[in-house]
This record gives sequence, C-alpha cells and structure tokens, in this order.
Amino acid sequence: MKRIAFLGPEGTVSHEATEYFFSDGPYEFVPCQLISEVVASTVKRETDYSVIPIENTIDGSVRHHVDLLIENDFPIVSEWVYPSVQNLIGFRPDSGVLSDNGAPSPWMNVQTVLSHEVAIPQCKQFLDQNLPSVVYKKVSSTAEAVRIVKEKQDPAYAAIGTKLAAKIYGMDILAEKIQDHDNNYTRFIAIGRETISIRREGNDKPTILVTLPEDYPGALPIAINRV
Repeated sequence: MKRIAFLGPEGTVSHEATEYFFSDGPYEFVPCQLISEVVASTVKRETDYSVIPIENTIDGSVRHHVDLLIENDFPIVSEWVYPSVQNLIGFRPDSGVLSDNGAPSPWMNVQTVLSHEVAIPQCKQFLDQNLPSVVYKKVSSTAEAVRIVKEKQDPAYAAIGTKLAAKIYGMDILAEKIQDHDNNYTRFIAIGRETISIRREGNDKPTILVTLPEDYPGALPIAINRV
C-alpha cells in the first residue's frame, strides 16, 4: 500500500485535500508535525509521496515550502487546487434562544472560539455579526482546535475547522462555510519518485526551477525567454 505524507495533525485542510486527491485508494495517510518532515519522509523512502501546499489565493506563495522543493530537488508528479472552507464546530444545543427563522440558534452558548491564527481573521465577518462578544484563543492548527473543544465537552467552546475534523472527533457543525471569501483556494502538489495516475483537475500549471549563473538586472526575464 502506498504511503502519503501530509502536514498534520489529522483533520487539517491539508489532510482533507490529501484524502480528496487520493480518493481512489487504498492509501495510508501519514500526518507529520512539520512541513520539513513531510518532505523528508519521502526523501528517506519512509513514504511514497509528500503533499505540500505551495500557494494560496489570499496569502500568495508559501516561500518556505517552495524552498524545500529547491533544496531537495524532487520532481512534482501532480498538482491540484482545493478550497479552504471553514466551519464553526462545537456542541449543538437541544433548545434555547431562537434565531431569526424561529429555530434554536446553534451557537447560542458559545463564549470562546478556538482556531489557528490564520483561520480566525478569515472568518471575521461571520464572527463579528453572530458572535461579537466571544473570546478568541489561538492554537497550533484548526484540527487541534476541534480536538480541544471535543475534550472540554462544554458548549461554551467552539472551533473553526474542517468538516473532516468534525467527523473525526464526532462534533456538530454549527455553521458551514463561514469564511469571508469564497475564492480562498490552496494549490497543492505531490512529490515522489514515481509518476502517479489519479484524480486530475485539468488546470495543471508547469513549475520550472531556474538557477542563474550570476545576479544582474534583467537576468530572470532573459532566462525565461530562452525556455
């Protein structure tokens, strides 16, 4: 069985994107704590492929991740673009305060919201409108936020995270797609020694590594024009 390394823990957007792309299984998915460990696992032949996020429509290129590709000189065998969808996850109340449509407000008891430092501002409009008085706590990942909320067993806590994390920890989704922008997409690549034939998106982008013999104004355009 092929082993696929991704940036963990389980339940992150990287995990969700990896399962989506490698959906024709069976595969063994291997979470790593650091992106350098993701790449190293494939370099050392501990895994067959590594999945790496390298570009985001909101934040741009992930420079450190791109540098790892250059340092290890490993071929890109596939790529895909995956939406970064955030959800409010917690414990759904059985009854209580009613929302505008007459139904119980799913987040009526929430006083503290946990998530990664990047995910919280991505959902600012929803949070300001629906939970203006909550306290925010930053943790290492969106998946870790869901795990902590599950552990607390307290409806006063909620997390911002993925549907996969909610499924893994058996939590309720209080609100779906709460991110401010629907055009928040991340470009992922898979690196490995062997070519791969799996899900294709039809929007592959060529990636070329250019090493300049010397640094001078206009060197890069000259090199690109010769490709």
